[in-house]
Amino acid sequence: MSSEATPHARPRVLLGGWYGASNLGDELVLATFVRWVREADAGASAISVHPPLTRRAHGVDAVGYGDLPAIVEAMADADLFVLGGGGLFQDYEPFDRAALARFPAWSVATFAQYVHLAAEVGVPVAALAQGVGPLRAPEARAVAAEAFALAATVSVRDEDSAACLRALGHVRTPPVAPDPGWTHRFVARDPRAAFPVLRGARVLAVVVRDWPFDRGWEAPFVAAMRDALSPDWACLWLDFARLPDRACEASANDEIAGRLAAALPGRAHAIWRGLALDDAAALLAGSDALLAMRLHAVLLGHAASIPVVALEYDAKVRALGDDAGAPPTMRMALDEVAACLPAALRSLGSASWRMPPARRDDLAARAALHRDLLVAALRAPRPAHPAPGPALLPGWIEALDAASRERVRRALARRREAARCA
Repeated sequence: MSSEATPHARPRVLLGGWYGASNLGDELVLATFVRWVREADAGASAISVHPPLTRRAHGVDAVGYGDLPAIVEAMADADLFVLGGGGLFQDYEPFDRAALARFPAWSVATFAQYVHLAAEVGVPVAALAQGVGPLRAPEARAVAAEAFALAATVSVRDEDSAACLRALGHVRTPPVAPDPGWTHRFVARDPRAAFPVLRGARVLAVVVRDWPFDRGWEAPFVAAMRDALSPDWACLWLDFARLPDRACEASANDEIAGRLAAALPGRAHAIWRGLALDDAAALLAGSDALLAMRLHAVLLGHAASIPVVALEYDAKVRALGDDAGAPPTMRMALDEVAACLPAALRSLGSASWRMPPARRDDLAARAALHRDLLVAALRAPRPAHPAPGPALLPGWIEALDAASRERVRRALARRREAARCA
C-alpha cells in the first residue's frame, strides 16, 4: 500500500475508469489525473482491474474493479469521485438497466454503478474528459443518462460527445476540451537502440487494435503494408491493450501485433512487450512515422511531431484528427483502407505532414480545462445529503457474505459520522 493510503488531512480523490487493464490510453488518462490531483495538494487512489499494476505504475493505492467492500471503503474516505476519462459510455458491447442490479455488472454499466454508489454515499461526482457514444440502444442510453444526471461536474473531449449528452436530456451544455493526454510530456527514445532487428531501417510504429465488430479492414491492411510500404521500413508493433504477467513486468499476451506481423514475412519486425506507458510513448515518439488505429496512439504520435497515418475506426478518432489538423490524405475510415492506405504509406518520408509543436501546445493548454474543473469540484462545498437516485447499494450488499457486509456497514457508518461532524 502506498503512503497515500495512510491517515491524512489532505482531501482525497477516488479515480474510476478502465484502469489497470494494461490499456495504455486509459493509463495515459489515469497518469494525467493523478498528476493533476497531486498538483492540487490532494491524495489520489483508484479503482483498478489489476490493483498491483496500478500501484506499481502510478504510485497510488488501488482497489479491485469488482471488490464492492473495498470500493465502498475507498468511496467512504473520498472527498470527490472522478470518473474519467475516455470512451467509457458506449454500446459496442451491450449493457442495460437490469445490469445495474448486480455488482459488478461486468459491462459498461459498471461505470454507472460507481456513479450511483458515490451518489448514495454522498460523494460528489465529476465525470471528466468523457468521450460519449455511440449509444444506440434505448436501455444503454437510459443508463448513461441517469449516470450523467448524478454528476455535479461534467466535461467532454469532443463536440459529438456533447451532442450525445444533449440528446440524452443532459440539461447543461458540458464544457468541451481536448483530451487530457495532450498535456503529457515524455522523452523520445530511438527504438533501434532497444531492438537490434530494427537497426539500419526507418522505423514505422504500428498501433492497431483487435476490432471484432468489423474485421474487414485486416486483409486490405496487410495487402497495403506488403505492397505499398517501401522495403527500407521496419515495423515496431505496440499493442495498447495487453494483460500483465504475474510480476507486472511484461505483457502476458498479444492483442493483435503477433498475428499481423506474422502475415508480413520478409520485413524486419519488433514487438514491444512492456507495460510502462512512458516506455511505449518514448519508443513511439522516437520512431520515424506512425500508423495507428487507437486514439491515444494517434495523439502521442502527433504530440511527438512525427508523421501519423490514422485509421479512424469511429467518431472519437476522427474528432482527435480534427483537433490535430491532420490532412485528409493521412486519415481514413476502416472501409477506406483498401483505397487510401497504399498512397498514405508510399507518401511517408521526411516531407510528410507533422503537427506543429505550437498546435500541440495549444491543445495542451485547452485540455487543462478538465484539470481546472477537477480542482473546482474538489474545492466546492460538500453536499448536505446524498444525491437522489435509485437505491442500488442495499441490493448489492445482500449478495455479499457476512464479513463483507460488515465491512460495508462500518465504512458507511464512518462516512455518516464524518458528515455529521463536518
